[in-house]
Formats: sequence, C-alpha cells, structure tokens
Amino acid sequence: MYHRAVFRRTKGRIADPQILYDLKDIPQAQLFPLRDSLITSLPPLIQPSAPSGSRAVLIQICAAISDLGLQVAEWEEPVKDMIERFGKDPATVRILLEFLKSWIEESMNPHVRTIVSVIITRRFGASWANGGEGCQC
Repeated sequence: MYHRAVFRRTKGRIADPQILYDLKDIPQAQLFPLRDSLITSLPPLIQPSAPSGSRAVLIQICAAISDLGLQVAEWEEPVKDMIERFGKDPATVRILLEFLKSWIEESMNPHVRTIVSVIITRRFGASWANGGEGCQC
C-alpha cells in the first residue's frame, strides 16, 4: 500500500500527494525500516544492467526519502546521512545528486511545507514554525 503511493508522481511534480497523507498511517516503529528499505533499493537502479525506467524509479524513491526526511522529526540529519552514504563513492554520487534535487523540490512543495510546519509547531512551538521569528533561543 505504501510503496504504491511513493510512485504517484509525474514529471517531477506530485500528481496525487498520497504519500504525504498516508505517512501518518505507518506505525512509528516502521518509519525507519521503510526509510532503510527505500535507501537500500537505490544502488541497483544506477547499475549499467538496470532495466529501462530505472531513472524514473530512482527519482520517485528519492522524492519519497526526501518526504520522510522532512516529515519524520526523529530522523535528525537526513541530508548529512545521505551525503555520508552516497557522497564518498563516485559510483553513487548520482544517487546523492538526485536526492538533493528532490530534497529542494519537496521542501518547496506547499503540501510538505504545511505538514512540516504543523510538525515543527507541535514539537517546538509556534515561533519555530514562523522561521524562528519571535524565538528567544
């Protein structure tokens, strides 16, 4: 059910933001195994022997990982983690670049921004959700 939602995108845009709303239905204990499963599925997609259509799947999985990173507060440093995992080997830098591209796109997505704002407000208070304005940190 959840993997089907991951692939509901067209031309880099969310056609149906199902994954954004189904994430709440995934038990908390399953979020990191889902993340790990998605991350593990990336390297075979860039192999020369990868089937046609693998690039599209790579894009979709990177977007799903970005959404998880933006919405799961317990994953403290998703960008750093992805850089450490895929940025050291020239053979996997393509994965990192695709992830970073999707990270930027997903962070600008109004649906994700609304959800992230709610998460931040619940966790840190209203001043953080407003970009730290009024925060006495």
